[in-house]
Amino acid sequence: MSEILYCPFFAVPILTVIKFANLHCRVGSKSGTCYTARQCRERSGQELGACAEGFGVCCYKEITCGGTTWANGTYLVSPGYPSSYNDARTCDLTVSRTPGVCQLRLDFETFEIFPPDQFGHCITDQFTVDDERKFKFLCGSAPSDWHFYLDVAEGSGPTVLRIVTGASSFRRLFSIRVTMIECAQKG
Repeated sequence: MSEILYCPFFAVPILTVIKFANLHCRVGSKSGTCYTARQCRERSGQELGACAEGFGVCCYKEITCGGTTWANGTYLVSPGYPSSYNDARTCDLTVSRTPGVCQLRLDFETFEIFPPDQFGHCITDQFTVDDERKFKFLCGSAPSDWHFYLDVAEGSGPTVLRIVTGASSFRRLFSIRVTMIECAQKG
């Protein structure tokens, strides 16, 4: 949507303000969120290409172990991504939600950590979410289109996603897109 301001002495517009939604966008194999170039820089994102009919940029943002994000559509990636790693570590990824957010959608675009033992227990590697009651641990691999929703209390503190990997030699790799869903949009 655009607004056109006219000068009373001239019949031509002197300023056009362009507004567009911050929607999901895709350039090549990467996905992002459509922002202005300035908004993308403010989020420390990477411009992938144009969106919103050329008025915006498809902004890709990723964080890894120890990182914090406030930006919707951020990717949480393994150390050295897209290369794998195989050492023991605890990887905390913190999502600080914007006001009015009641749900997080996690899209597992790539997820490969050590599989469960023969009894289905995640002994060597574990993916957990602080204060999450739907599941205790996840491990193994997920299909590339797998996702789930996390309910979060509006106004509560940040959500910490934790991936703990054991000493066992295994090629681990993950890329998880986080989408913040406002309370009014929650399904």
